[in-house]
Amino acid sequence: FVKIEGSFVQQIVNDPKDRIMVEHINSMAHQFGLITVAEFVEDEATAKMLAEMGVDYAQGYYFGRPALPE
Repeated sequence: FVKIEGSFVQQIVNDPKDRIMVEHINSMAHQFGLITVAEFVEDEATAKMLAEMGVDYAQGYYFGRPALPE
C-alpha cells in the first residue's frame, strides 16, 4: 500500500498543484503494482475526484468519524 498524505488530498478540488501531486503519486504507485489509499477525505467532491483519478481506497471524515472506545 501507498498512503497519499492528507495535506495533498485536502485541497485537490481547489489547488491544481495538489491535484497534480496526487495524480502522480497514484500513477507511480500503480506502475509498481501497489494499492493507493488517500487520507483526509472530508467531502463528496474530493471523494469523487479521487475515484476519477483511480485511487484505490480513501479514508476520512466523509466516510465516518472515529468511534469512541467502549
